[in-house]
Amino acid sequence: MKNAWAIVEAEGYERARKQPLTHRPGRPTRSDWMMWQRQLEKIAASYDVSETYTFTVDAAGNNFGLLFLTVDPDDVHYELRTGITTYVEPVQPPRYDAAINAATPTFERKQREEENEQKKHDYFTMKGAARGMAENLRDAMGEQYYNQLEHAIVGFKNVTVLQIMKHLDEEWVPMNTKERRAIKKDYFKPWDVAGGVALSKFTKALDERKIELHVHNITIDEEDVKEHYMVQMYASNVFSEQDLKEWEDKTEAEKDDWNVMKKYFRDKMTLNEAYNNNNEGNAATLFGSAANVIEEEQEEKLANLGDEIREYIQQLTGAQENVPPPSKPPPSNYTSNTSSNKAAEAMDKQMSKIEELLIALTGIQQEPGWWR
Repeated sequence: MKNAWAIVEAEGYERARKQPLTHRPGRPTRSDWMMWQRQLEKIAASYDVSETYTFTVDAAGNNFGLLFLTVDPDDVHYELRTGITTYVEPVQPPRYDAAINAATPTFERKQREEENEQKKHDYFTMKGAARGMAENLRDAMGEQYYNQLEHAIVGFKNVTVLQIMKHLDEEWVPMNTKERRAIKKDYFKPWDVAGGVALSKFTKALDERKIELHVHNITIDEEDVKEHYMVQMYASNVFSEQDLKEWEDKTEAEKDDWNVMKKYFRDKMTLNEAYNNNNEGNAATLFGSAANVIEEEQEEKLANLGDEIREYIQQLTGAQENVPPPSKPPPSNYTSNTSSNKAAEAMDKQMSKIEELLIALTGIQQEPGWWR
């Protein structure tokens, strides 16, 4: 059975190793530290061990998985991030449930055995994940920034993510004025509408990042958040003049309420999206109607030209019938105003006109929409 649990641990390890952190050459900054923290949290939260460690799920049903491997559960920051205060340090389950004895009913024995197997599965999954994430973190930076934690015999075998992050925090990436300013600037970045960032995602990031930065002792003033948000709403060109005027007409108390502000623009965004979606089909219909009008106009032009061509052909045929047969070839320098010459001239004119009409006909056929 030991080999079986080694396989479970290896699976947990490999799963973490398939999610490397962003590598930063040179001395890491505080921003790098925070970036690694976020990346580690996402990896850790992806593991579900809630059947064994019920404290990983909050009252709202949010499953934080192995977050306690990346955010110290003994620190107030863990409670701020999760609202969980019931953390119990995991211990390796026994090979066999000691509560099972000869008097234990069969159904209870089976249930206890299954529960103990699940505990062992979750425990060894956690061990593998912890080892994998620690290696990911070491891979993301130069060795000189963590080699002080190496043990003379076992190396980095027992060095955890929390130990490495604490070492970086204290030795290499202390928070200073320059870092604080850069982090705040990143927080107040514009809403990337052109890049496809949804309003809901932009708003959620403001709320979540504010809490995250508070954990790192960076306070974001709520008034600054609301001002930044409104500047982005106006600059986005997503909302109509009427939408913005309607907002400005609200009471000062409403405009000063962050929740009211978010709800107003979220609702407007929903209405605008619904309107645009409903009109996508109409746009095609309008285009089709315009195309039909153009096609009808082209058909009318063709019909009129066809009538003219037929008329001139009939006139040409009549002119040919009226030309008398020549009796004797005239001299080369002979000029005549006889009726036969006049008829020939009339025929030339008719032919020229027909040629012009054919050119016009070709032009209509080359117009957009002719093939419809």
